[in-house]
Amino acid sequence: MTNIAYFDAGGRLLGIQSVRTRPADAVHEEEVEPGTDPNSLLFDPVAGKVVKRPNPSFDRLTVKADGHSEATMKDLPIPCIVTIDGDEHEVSDGVLKLTFSTPGRYRVAVTQWPVVPVFQEIEAI
Repeated sequence: MTNIAYFDAGGRLLGIQSVRTRPADAVHEEEVEPGTDPNSLLFDPVAGKVVKRPNPSFDRLTVKADGHSEATMKDLPIPCIVTIDGDEHEVSDGVLKLTFSTPGRYRVAVTQWPVVPVFQEIEAI
């Protein structure tokens, strides 16, 4: 059986079906492997192909609370809104660098398309 992934003009996956009932707003369709996680794909209109969504993560989850040690996340959309403990911050260059002067656990969320949503906790010790 053939599975077809359908994408809208923004590259968002509309669905994966095993029958060819093309959604009205689909601009691209492509065969995908059975069991493919539909949330991991997007259509890149520039490249003209389906690619995996970016899945950024921090280079470390524990840093010293010295105001200098950094936890870094790269490959974010430009610009991108990142939420840290409920407060929104804009990242304009695709790289988030966090330093902390106060020990604690800090919750970081990135939910902006096209990245796979990221929910991570950084501990400053």
